[in-house]
Parts: sequence; structure tokens; C-alpha cells
Amino acid sequence: MNSKLTLSFGLASISIGIFYGLIVAVTFLSNADHTSVFDNTYWTNGAVHLAFFEAEVWQRFNDQGLAESSLLLFVNTPSILWFLFSCTLLFCLDKKYSLSLKSFAILALTFLSIPYLWGVVYFNLFDLPPKEAGPVIAFMWLSILYLILPLSVGLIRKIYQQTSTILA
Repeated sequence: MNSKLTLSFGLASISIGIFYGLIVAVTFLSNADHTSVFDNTYWTNGAVHLAFFEAEVWQRFNDQGLAESSLLLFVNTPSILWFLFSCTLLFCLDKKYSLSLKSFAILALTFLSIPYLWGVVYFNLFDLPPKEAGPVIAFMWLSILYLILPLSVGLIRKIYQQTSTILA
């Protein structure tokens, strides 16, 4: 029982942390008025995740910055389509084949990482100016934002299903 609860709590904590971090990053990028953040070369060389290590991102994010933001900045059509495709495919495959915890986790991580890896490859293949990088970064980050909580809940349910089948 303790390992199941510990694993579930750890997975939920990591998922909520990633979810919150992405909300901070998307809000900051959408409201950033300082060009110093955009002068860094990592925006278009595929290392977009390094933005989370910028002190300015975390210093400038506060309740006022979030309150002034529109919820529309979290809407991205390609990300919504990827979310719908990924969740539908994963949960249909799970229902049809009763995937093991390991198989479910591998597929969930695959669906979670494909948009980000696509963005990294895209940035490495094409030289985009920072003004045109926004839609690619939006697809990379918002896809993860949409998927992280449902896939985590699915994994936690799988953990409970697996342990209940073992105990039965």
C-alpha cells in the first residue's frame, strides 16, 4: 500500500509542478515586454526548456501578471488536436488491449514528448527569427500542458488497477 501511495503522490506532484511551470512560462512569454529575454539564442536552437532557468521568468511572474492575462493565450488549435488524438488513441488502445502499466507509461510519455521533440527538430532544421518561433513554442509547451494531467491520472489509475489485480 505504501509504495502505491508514494508512487501516486510522486507522479501527481511532478505533474502538478510541470503544469504550474508551463503556466508560468506561457504567461511570461505572452506578456514579456523586455527584449533581453528574447536575445538569448536558445529560443531558436531547440533548447527552449532553458527558459525555465531564467531568473527573470520567475521574478516577473506574480498574481498580478496572471490576473492580467487572458485565458485565450492557453488556446492553440494544433495542441488541442494533438491532445484529442493522443488521449483518444491511448485510452482506446488501453480499453481494447488492457495495456500493462509499463506499456501505458511508455505510450503516455511518447505522446507527451512528440510535440516537444518535433519542435526541437524543427528549430534545428529551419532558421526562424524569434518573432516566428511563437507558434512552434506554443505547440511544444501547450501540448504538454494539456496532456500532463489526464495522462498522469491515467497512470495513477493504472497503478491502482495493477495492484488490485495482483491482490485479487
